[in-house]
Amino acid sequence: LLLGTKEECMFFQEAYNSEQFQYAVRPTTVSVIMNKCLKMLKMAENANEEASKEGRKSILAVDDSGILLRSVKSMLEKSYDVSVATSGKMAISQAKKKRPDLILLDYEMPEWDGKRTLEEILSDEELRDIKVVFLTAVTDREHIEAVLKLKPSGYLLKPIEQAKVMDTIEKVLSGTI
Repeated sequence: LLLGTKEECMFFQEAYNSEQFQYAVRPTTVSVIMNKCLKMLKMAENANEEASKEGRKSILAVDDSGILLRSVKSMLEKSYDVSVATSGKMAISQAKKKRPDLILLDYEMPEWDGKRTLEEILSDEELRDIKVVFLTAVTDREHIEAVLKLKPSGYLLKPIEQAKVMDTIEKVLSGTI
């Protein structure tokens, strides 16, 4: 941002042979300059954030509880690209549009429970190799055994223990589990 007459600005533009210069041909205030600088810095910050997100693993969290989804998203979004779905059907649809590296899946949900959702994932040629980790409060033996027969990558119990969730995700994504 250059301040001065139009001729002075044109001189600098010609001297540097660049279109990066913007003209301030009328009197301006410090607050206008500061706002312009902040906007430019914010654009650079956003570009840096987007560049740092490239190459990150993506996680799809599936649960019918919005509170839990917000909690999981805030816990994971510093390290992963996190998207959310509130049902098994929505999870399948989202996974087909943007394939996640891992799905965190609740067991108890209306319409399709987690077991049915995992069965749908496994039966879909595009999705079957996505790693699935259950994150659920279901602890009865019958339901756990039914899900374990489908061979998910993990089974974690609620309430969420952040360190355990992060450790499990890292191990599953790195292939050490």
